[in-house]
Amino acid sequence: MNETYLYGGVPVSVESAAGARGVIIRTLGGTLLFRVYHDRERFIDYEIRHDDLGVTIDAGELAAFYKVGARDVLDHSPEVLGLRKMELTGSKLARLKRRKLVTGAVESLVKAKAGRWRGPGILK
Repeated sequence: MNETYLYGGVPVSVESAAGARGVIIRTLGGTLLFRVYHDRERFIDYEIRHDDLGVTIDAGELAAFYKVGARDVLDHSPEVLGLRKMELTGSKLARLKRRKLVTGAVESLVKAKAGRWRGPGILK
């Protein structure tokens, strides 16, 4: 049910977004949008102005968190990106620590097995 409110001094039609399903996309200009599909060919892209919206990532979304030095990144899963697992021991681990790509907090995790990052020149 749509209702009318003043939003930024302009009368607007408002519909609850509760339960909406969509995807977050980034435009070529870097703007994040929330895209809601109505069918395979029709969608609406919404500007994201909400500054603390709760988000749940479904298991089927093939997403993963990456620790890249001091940066925390949410990206596609290693399988989607075609990343290879690698053993990080000895000289490889020491070299990454010198480049500050592995911190003490993640060193114990890295010693086991870690995904290989092929982002913007971070790990090669």
